[in-house]
Amino acid sequence: MSKKVIILIIVLVIILVLGIGGYFGAKKVIQIGKEKGWSFLQEQIEKAEKGEGVLDKLPIGEEGEEEEDIYKSAKEVKTVSGVAAEISPELKSIFTEVFGGAKLTSFTSGFVGPGSAIIVYTTKKILKAEDSNVLISTLEGKNYTIQGHTISANESSVIAIKGNLQLVISYQEGEQEVSIMAYKEE
Repeated sequence: MSKKVIILIIVLVIILVLGIGGYFGAKKVIQIGKEKGWSFLQEQIEKAEKGEGVLDKLPIGEEGEEEEDIYKSAKEVKTVSGVAAEISPELKSIFTEVFGGAKLTSFTSGFVGPGSAIIVYTTKKILKAEDSNVLISTLEGKNYTIQGHTISANESSVIAIKGNLQLVISYQEGEQEVSIMAYKEE
């Protein structure tokens, strides 16, 4: 399989992952609607449109509380296999340096064949678009070559290559999850 095909597959998987993330965000709104009643949500929207600033009363925790709770409650995966096992120690080190802490929370090996993996880390801090500049500097310091960098709306992606390893690292601003699609040519 050529590198272009692999990168295209990786980009398509990123789009799929982001779509799933949007789905789960919508599920949270539906859950609040079921628990509090749909009229509660409608009232909150109407008050916000009037500038009354009541959306902060939605049951999602106090400011700053969510950041720590997500990281603390994240369950770190203890065992990995394949390319994920090879690269996770270095990735954890990079993400800890850039994002103040990182836990490997899930992975899938062999999603497009041998040498491929999708790896997800939960970060200690809430992610910002400008974090990608620090991420790029850190990757370059670890001998990665940056092949591409994208910031669009609230999403950031970095394509990095080191030897026969290709990484697509992406995250959404305001979240605490970094997704990595890795492919290692054999």
